[in-house]
Amino acid sequence: MGFLSKIYGGPLVKAVNNGEVAEVARLLNDGCDPNESQLGITALENACGNGHIEIVQLLLDKGADVNAKDWDGITVLMAAARGPGVPGENKNKEDLCLEIVELLLKKGADAKYTSWRRRTALKEAEWAGHARVKELLQQHGAKR
Repeated sequence: MGFLSKIYGGPLVKAVNNGEVAEVARLLNDGCDPNESQLGITALENACGNGHIEIVQLLLDKGADVNAKDWDGITVLMAAARGPGVPGENKNKEDLCLEIVELLLKKGADAKYTSWRRRTALKEAEWAGHARVKELLQQHGAKR
């Protein structure tokens, strides 16, 4: 991947950001790196933060790093716990977050991680008002 792709993101990041499930699947099947990033934010973090559950599953199936951290120490689990700004058509925001958080935890996401700014997935869930996500994270050892 070239220098500009690392800054602006490559084709996978662009497809993830646009929620293009079929294009993400095609790119991954063609050998695209599931850990591709844009400004240090992985495709998986973008998918989690935007509530693209099908894309999250595709990336995880291709080996995306479930514990990757961005430039600010934010993990994909934190992005998932906070959830998308706009919920999916058929799910409310917390249901979507809960489903993505469950996927990440099953794949080994670290619920106990604290960023250098003292942010945790549990705090992100609290700030977003996601009581069920908070409860699930606590069951996996998350602390404030």
